[in-house]
Amino acid sequence: MIELRDLIRIFRRIFPVLLAATVTGAVIGSFVAGYAAVSPSATAVVSLRVQGMAPAEPDALYDGYYLVETERRFGDLLADILRTASLHAALESETGVALGRTVRVTPWDYRVNLRGPNAFSPETTAALQRLLGAAVREMSVRSGEPLEMSAAVGDAVPSPPFPREVGGLIGGGVALLLAALAVLLRRYLTY
Repeated sequence: MIELRDLIRIFRRIFPVLLAATVTGAVIGSFVAGYAAVSPSATAVVSLRVQGMAPAEPDALYDGYYLVETERRFGDLLADILRTASLHAALESETGVALGRTVRVTPWDYRVNLRGPNAFSPETTAALQRLLGAAVREMSVRSGEPLEMSAAVGDAVPSPPFPREVGGLIGGGVALLLAALAVLLRRYLTY
């Protein structure tokens, strides 16, 4: 059985370490939650669509497989366009909004993160639509395919905020790990 005197001695040795780890975890947790809330962000869906088709030969027929495969290939090219530095720079200079992460939803649909003070405005999505439309038209002409393609940009919706509770949990987890590490190191280094 442990005596009260020994318990107080152990508590005195461990308390500063636990306090330092808890404060460090709280600072990290508040930084994580605060950083995520700094810049407003929105999410817009960018889609590639076939507008029309002009066969190269008058009697040429194109089946659905051709259309799907061509649209998929153009979807890959749209991903390349979304990653170009010139598109990012043009959108940022025009609207003050930065393009963030791009996630492929379907072979020809992408979810794009928009970060900045004007991320939710219709002007931002209109500017993105215009910039992408010009790039897709140029891509369509360069490819030589008999398809007319366009890019459609959906309305920007607010991205889900980073919950403060999650930041607190991250900070608490860091605090527990630091406290456990400090206790183990102190135990093995003092004996």
